Amino acid sequence: YENFNSEFVKQVEKKYSLLASGISLDLSGPSTTNNSQVISYTLTYVNNASFNFKNARIQFTYPTGFVYGQSSPEPNIGKNIWNISEVPIGFKGTIVVSGSFASAVPGESQTVKAEFLSVDQNGNYQKQIDATYVTRIESLPLHVSHSLTEDSTKTVVDPGDRLTYTVHYQN
Repeated sequence: YENFNSEFVKQVEKKYSLLASGISLDLSGPSTTNNSQVISYTLTYVNNASFNFKNARIQFTYPTGFVYGQSSPEPNIGKNIWNISEVPIGFKGTIVVSGSFASAVPGESQTVKAEFLSVDQNGNYQKQIDATYVTRIESLPLHVSHSLTEDSTKTVVDPGDRLTYTVHYQN
Protein backbone atom coordinates (compact mmCIF):
# COMPACT_ATOMS: atom_id res chain seq x y z
CA TYR A 1 0.00 0.00 0.00
CA GLU A 2 1.18 3.49 -0.69
CA ASN A 3 1.73 5.87 2.17
CA PHE A 4 1.04 3.11 4.65
CA ASN A 5 3.24 3.01 7.68
CA SER A 6 2.11 0.99 10.70
CA GLU A 7 3.80 -1.11 13.27
CA PHE A 8 2.20 -4.32 14.60
CA VAL A 9 3.48 -5.88 17.78
CA LYS A 10 2.19 -8.87 19.70
CA GLN A 11 3.79 -9.76 22.95
CA VAL A 12 2.97 -12.58 25.34
CA GLU A 13 4.66 -13.49 28.56
CA LYS A 14 4.07 -16.64 30.59
CA LYS A 15 5.82 -17.86 33.67
CA TYR A 16 6.04 -21.45 34.81
CA SER A 17 7.56 -23.02 37.86
CA LEU A 18 8.92 -26.47 37.25
CA LEU A 19 9.53 -28.62 40.26
CA ALA A 20 10.99 -32.08 40.36
CA SER A 21 8.30 -34.49 41.47
CA GLY A 22 10.46 -36.52 43.84
CA ILE A 23 8.56 -39.64 42.79
CA SER A 24 9.77 -42.12 40.21
CA LEU A 25 7.36 -44.42 38.36
CA ASP A 26 8.18 -47.57 36.41
CA LEU A 27 5.34 -49.20 34.47
CA SER A 28 5.97 -52.55 32.80
CA GLY A 29 3.90 -55.16 30.99
CA PRO A 30 3.81 -57.30 27.87
CA SER A 31 4.89 -55.71 24.60
CA THR A 32 2.46 -57.92 22.65
CA THR A 33 -0.66 -59.91 23.48
CA ASN A 34 -3.77 -61.25 21.81
CA ASN A 35 -7.34 -60.64 22.85
CA SER A 36 -7.74 -63.94 24.71
CA GLN A 37 -4.72 -63.72 27.04
CA VAL A 38 -4.89 -62.46 30.60
CA ILE A 39 -2.00 -60.04 31.09
CA SER A 40 -0.58 -57.97 33.96
CA TYR A 41 0.88 -54.49 34.24
CA THR A 42 3.18 -53.70 37.17
CA LEU A 43 3.65 -50.18 38.48
CA THR A 44 6.53 -49.55 40.88
CA TYR A 45 6.69 -46.16 42.58
CA VAL A 46 9.50 -44.80 44.77
CA ASN A 47 9.62 -41.65 46.92
CA ASN A 48 13.01 -40.09 46.17
CA ALA A 49 12.01 -36.73 47.70
CA SER A 50 13.31 -35.38 50.99
CA PHE A 51 9.79 -35.32 52.46
CA ASN A 52 6.81 -37.63 52.91
CA PHE A 53 3.87 -37.40 50.50
CA LYS A 54 0.57 -37.33 52.37
CA ASN A 55 -2.84 -38.11 50.85
CA ALA A 56 -1.40 -39.21 47.52
CA ARG A 57 -3.27 -41.02 44.79
CA ILE A 58 -2.31 -43.31 41.93
CA GLN A 59 -4.65 -43.37 38.98
CA PHE A 60 -4.56 -45.75 36.02
CA THR A 61 -6.10 -44.89 32.66
CA TYR A 62 -6.98 -47.99 30.68
CA PRO A 63 -7.18 -47.88 26.88
CA THR A 64 -10.22 -48.76 24.78
CA GLY A 65 -10.69 -52.50 24.66
CA PHE A 66 -9.00 -53.25 28.00
CA VAL A 67 -11.17 -55.31 30.36
CA TYR A 68 -10.10 -54.95 34.01
CA GLY A 69 -9.83 -58.26 35.87
CA GLN A 70 -8.23 -57.72 39.27
CA SER A 71 -5.37 -55.96 41.00
CA SER A 72 -3.12 -56.21 44.01
CA PRO A 73 -3.75 -54.24 46.11
CA GLU A 74 -7.40 -53.63 45.28
CA PRO A 75 -8.26 -50.05 44.23
CA ASN A 76 -10.09 -47.70 46.61
CA ILE A 77 -12.25 -46.04 43.96
CA GLY A 78 -13.66 -47.84 40.94
CA LYS A 79 -11.19 -50.09 39.17
CA ASN A 80 -8.41 -47.57 38.69
CA ILE A 81 -7.76 -45.30 41.72
CA TRP A 82 -5.61 -46.11 44.76
CA ASN A 83 -5.56 -43.65 47.68
CA ILE A 84 -2.33 -43.71 49.64
CA SER A 85 -2.43 -41.96 53.01
CA GLU A 86 1.35 -41.54 53.24
CA VAL A 87 4.38 -42.30 51.08
CA PRO A 88 7.43 -42.04 53.39
CA ILE A 89 10.89 -40.99 52.22
CA GLY A 90 12.53 -43.89 50.35
CA PHE A 91 9.30 -45.94 50.26
CA LYS A 92 8.89 -48.33 47.33
CA GLY A 93 5.41 -49.58 46.47
CA THR A 94 3.96 -51.82 43.77
CA ILE A 95 0.56 -52.14 42.12
CA VAL A 96 -0.20 -55.05 39.78
CA VAL A 97 -3.23 -54.79 37.48
CA SER A 98 -4.49 -57.79 35.49
CA GLY A 99 -6.98 -57.92 32.66
CA SER A 100 -7.31 -58.63 28.97
CA PHE A 101 -7.87 -56.87 25.70
CA ALA A 102 -10.95 -59.01 25.00
CA SER A 103 -12.72 -56.26 23.08
CA ALA A 104 -9.65 -54.78 21.36
CA VAL A 105 -9.04 -54.94 17.64
CA PRO A 106 -5.99 -56.96 16.52
CA GLY A 107 -3.32 -54.82 14.89
CA GLU A 108 -3.81 -51.87 17.24
CA SER A 109 -1.35 -50.59 19.81
CA GLN A 110 -2.89 -49.68 23.16
CA THR A 111 -1.37 -47.42 25.83
CA VAL A 112 -1.87 -47.87 29.57
CA LYS A 113 -1.15 -44.79 31.69
CA ALA A 114 -0.42 -44.45 35.42
CA GLU A 115 -0.28 -41.10 37.24
CA PHE A 116 0.97 -40.16 40.70
CA LEU A 117 -1.15 -37.34 42.14
CA SER A 118 -0.65 -35.32 45.32
CA VAL A 119 -2.96 -32.92 47.13
CA ASP A 120 -2.24 -29.18 46.92
CA GLN A 121 -3.09 -26.48 49.50
CA ASN A 122 -6.65 -26.20 48.13
CA GLY A 123 -7.35 -29.92 48.42
CA ASN A 124 -7.11 -30.57 44.67
CA TYR A 125 -5.10 -33.45 43.22
CA GLN A 126 -2.19 -32.36 41.04
CA LYS A 127 -0.22 -34.68 38.80
CA GLN A 128 3.38 -35.12 39.90
CA ILE A 129 4.49 -37.62 37.28
CA ASP A 130 3.07 -40.18 34.88
CA ALA A 131 4.25 -43.31 33.12
CA THR A 132 2.90 -45.05 30.03
CA TYR A 133 3.31 -48.49 28.50
CA VAL A 134 2.36 -49.57 24.97
CA THR A 135 1.09 -53.07 24.15
CA ARG A 136 0.44 -54.27 20.61
CA ILE A 137 -2.65 -56.44 20.10
CA GLU A 138 -1.95 -59.33 17.75
CA SER A 139 -4.45 -61.65 16.15
CA LEU A 140 -5.11 -64.98 17.77
CA PRO A 141 -2.81 -67.68 16.49
CA LEU A 142 -4.33 -70.55 14.55
CA HIS A 143 -4.40 -73.56 16.83
CA VAL A 144 -3.88 -76.88 15.00
CA SER A 145 -3.58 -80.41 16.37
CA HIS A 146 -3.90 -83.85 14.87
CA SER A 147 -4.52 -87.37 16.05
CA LEU A 148 -4.24 -90.80 14.49
CA THR A 149 -7.60 -92.46 13.99
CA GLU A 150 -7.29 -96.01 15.21
CA ASP A 151 -8.74 -98.41 12.63
CA SER A 152 -7.48 -101.52 14.30
CA THR A 153 -5.71 -102.77 17.37
CA LYS A 154 -2.33 -102.74 15.61
CA THR A 155 0.35 -100.83 17.49
CA VAL A 156 2.89 -101.13 14.70
CA VAL A 157 2.21 -100.26 11.08
CA ASP A 158 3.74 -101.93 8.09
CA PRO A 159 4.91 -100.21 4.91
CA GLY A 160 1.89 -99.73 2.68
CA ASP A 161 -0.64 -99.69 5.52
CA ARG A 162 -3.21 -96.94 5.30
CA LEU A 163 -3.22 -94.41 8.16
CA THR A 164 -6.12 -92.05 8.87
CA TYR A 165 -5.56 -88.81 10.76
CA THR A 166 -8.05 -86.35 12.20
CA VAL A 167 -6.98 -82.71 12.10
CA HIS A 168 -8.47 -80.28 14.62
CA TYR A 169 -8.12 -76.54 14.06
CA GLN A 170 -9.41 -73.45 15.76
CA ASN A 171 -9.17 -69.88 14.59
